Amino acid sequence: LEQAVRAFADETGLRDDMVCTVLPRHDITTRILTLPTQSPEEAASMVRLSAEEYVPFTTDELIIDQCILEKLPSGEASVLAALAHRDVVEGHLAMMRRADIEPARIMLSTACLASAAAVALGDDVEPAAIVNLASCGIEALMVARGRPRYGRAIPTVQDWALSGEEASGAMHELAIEVRGSLSAHRRESEDGADVEKVYLCSDWAEIAPTATALGPEIGRDCVVAGDLVKKIVSRGADQITATPLVALGAALEAQDRSAFRINLLPVSVARAYS
Repeated sequence: LEQAVRAFADETGLRDDMVCTVLPRHDITTRILTLPTQSPEEAASMVRLSAEEYVPFTTDELIIDQCILEKLPSGEASVLAALAHRDVVEGHLAMMRRADIEPARIMLSTACLASAAAVALGDDVEPAAIVNLASCGIEALMVARGRPRYGRAIPTVQDWALSGEEASGAMHELAIEVRGSLSAHRRESEDGADVEKVYLCSDWAEIAPTATALGPEIGRDCVVAGDLVKKIVSRGADQITATPLVALGAALEAQDRSAFRINLLPVSVARAYS
């Protein structure tokens, strides 16, 4: 990976730009919490105080960030909390620095997916699932009314670019995990709402055959998220060959146009960068 990043930086000259990177959900503990405040500062304090309830580490071992997803009529707020072990973040930073890259922000794939969904789906009332096939994991995010409701991710070694018989193992694992995510969302949602539509996306793989095969396996309408991409990209959407919702959400966040923002860059590094 380090060699690939260095080669990409050499080819594109990105070292002269502001660089933002994205950590995958399956490397980070993430929770959607309902907190008795609508103040971002109070929410940050509450997440930090309760962090050890969600991870077997002390707060000194963690890099924590959060963002308010929705202010509720009750005076509470729905909050996305990200709790990353320092070794994960610092290992990522070290790898980037060996390629002579100093990230200005370290984003979270969940927040990027949520920001992309907020633009593409808007205030659509019907819950939908966005399933991202990453290079080393699967992430499922349930959204409704432009807000994340439930998320889940697992690491995997599957190659999503395979097809035919070679892809049978990947399809089997994907179907199991998507069914599990849909069931967990239904159990945890306040109204027991089910998801009827699943959008499949990937920043790099051609996934149309996967979407076609997955639908019957999970008993849902499963489509490639190409229409969502077109709703986000105003010009040049026809030149995008994959369905990079995570990258598009990251681009929105880098331009300060995202609905949700998570930054896992250590405070000491952020101060040095600014």
